[in-house]
Amino acid sequence: MLHGAKETPILRICNFHADTPCRLCRLGIPFEHPTLEAGAYAHLPFRSSFEVYAFFSEKSLNDEQAWTEFHRRLARFTDAVRNCTLPCPNYILAVEDARLLAGKPERLAALRGLGVRILTLVWGGESIIGGAHGTDLGLTPFGRRVTEECFRLGIVPDISHASDRLADEVLEMAEAYRRPVLASHSNFRSVCDHPRNQSDRQYLRIAALGGVSGISMCPEHLSSSADVGLDEVVRHIEYGLSLDRTSLAFGTDFDGISATPERLKSTAALPLLADRLFELGYSESVVDGLFFGNGLRFLRRTFPDLTTNL
Repeated sequence: MLHGAKETPILRICNFHADTPCRLCRLGIPFEHPTLEAGAYAHLPFRSSFEVYAFFSEKSLNDEQAWTEFHRRLARFTDAVRNCTLPCPNYILAVEDARLLAGKPERLAALRGLGVRILTLVWGGESIIGGAHGTDLGLTPFGRRVTEECFRLGIVPDISHASDRLADEVLEMAEAYRRPVLASHSNFRSVCDHPRNQSDRQYLRIAALGGVSGISMCPEHLSSSADVGLDEVVRHIEYGLSLDRTSLAFGTDFDGISATPERLKSTAALPLLADRLFELGYSESVVDGLFFGNGLRFLRRTFPDLTTNL
């Protein structure tokens, strides 16, 4: 049960973005290591959990090197999960920054064959795919082809990190194809005016398509204040719920950020947010939707073959 004023069955979590594979490989530690913010140890408080584990390419790697490094990290992560001594969360894989396709659209089918179901199209600056936040660039012709191929293959495009122009172009394509889109780890610009955060309009368009948006724990995306804690996270949650309650989830970015909000150091601490939401008068159904239900509906609708045991 979650800690709080009343007993609830909400002790389950669905998170749409964690960089655990990259941190695990970089540090050479096992999947159950307690320092991993979204590894097996951090999921022990939950009776049911689902993670999207993302593979990110460092800026120091060129596009082709990023492709090679992804395969090395995938092999290392797969071995770590296989050898884990603790119960492991259910998970699917994501690639963060599609530049590793390196101009070769056929690589998308290869990624899907390896279990990748979510593709964050851009990360920073300008790439072969298009423009990230802080630019006014949209999709390149190759980026448009990649997005179309994602819809065909059943890979969900993720517009976190995208420029407004690129995000709008992907949403327009998704509306034409009637396919969902994610903002896997993007907070609200109306609460914290950071270019990495999404606009209200983007959030509502994602919701209308049946996608989800995940609340990130990255401090600079939560507040311009030097001190970030529970209250700053709750402000974004409440704002998202005020716009649409059916599409808000978590996308913590754990294991991929240099700092976390005070008291929210790993997945295991997220029930503290439920406690606060109950104190504020939110119902069990709303809180469970945020923690698990909204994400579960999306996963079952979009990836029915991967969610039979949830």
